[in-house]
Amino acid sequence: MAEGPRRTILCIDDEKDVVDSLYDTFMDTYNVKTATSGEEALKIFKEEDICLVITDQRMPGMEGTEILARIKEMKPICKRILLTGYADITAAIDAINKGSVDRYFSKPWDDEELRQAVKDLLALYKTDEFLEKVMADAKGMKEAANKGGTFQQVIEKFMDSYPAGICVLGKEERVEYVNRKGLEIIKY
Repeated sequence: MAEGPRRTILCIDDEKDVVDSLYDTFMDTYNVKTATSGEEALKIFKEEDICLVITDQRMPGMEGTEILARIKEMKPICKRILLTGYADITAAIDAINKGSVDRYFSKPWDDEELRQAVKDLLALYKTDEFLEKVMADAKGMKEAANKGGTFQQVIEKFMDSYPAGICVLGKEERVEYVNRKGLEIIKY
């Protein structure tokens, strides 16, 4: 089964060798963007469809927790990892408590642990993305129903909008409805 589109992650650190190391760690699996400042990172974030951000905490101009807080405001489902080379546990705890950090790693980090954290967070991102679509579709269904659409028309439109196959069974397990994707899957 296909994994879906290649996700884009953003790695931020004021030290070029650190962003290069992060790039090398993830380049085979993800689209990787890098930045060496908070301002550059926010510019990239606004231009790209970023799913996950990894940032250093202590950088000139803008700390990692501030970058992550801004990213959370712009795109709440974007996953966020904070790195630090200092014993700045207070900043990390504060960021976690405010909800602007999903994971925290001390430098130097373990590559395998970081890879697994990214994989796990991107799985959560995929779920959050799906739930956002469900919520938007439910809102659309309510609006369509309020405009006088029949319940059956609204439900069929809702089910046809999904990229997964849907089959509705009725009495005696007879097929009542199959959405477009379901018909494609069974090559009908």
